[in-house]
Amino acid sequence: MEENLDENIEGNKEPSYYDTKGKKVSDTFIGFFGGLFAYLVIGGIFSTIRYSGISIAVILLSVVAYIVAVIGFITRGRKFIAIGLILLVVIPLIVFGGCLLVMGR
Repeated sequence: MEENLDENIEGNKEPSYYDTKGKKVSDTFIGFFGGLFAYLVIGGIFSTIRYSGISIAVILLSVVAYIVAVIGFITRGRKFIAIGLILLVVIPLIVFGGCLLVMGR
């Protein structure tokens, strides 16, 4: 009953990178931890720029680069790396919302 999303309209299967579940899980981890590592490295590089008064430009550049990375991985067929990048944003928001609910705000 599992539906294969890699089939096109004619029913022919396109070759997919994700032939095993291990590749899906590893790409999700690569997206999550790779995005975290990239954020830390880029944040360290641009930390001097933030103190010079260009913080809005750095934040805007980071958001645009993040969106371009997610779209780029989706269009290249590595959608689980993009899912890992999206989880990097979603999980902290869920934890923050849970903390707000517990605190009663």
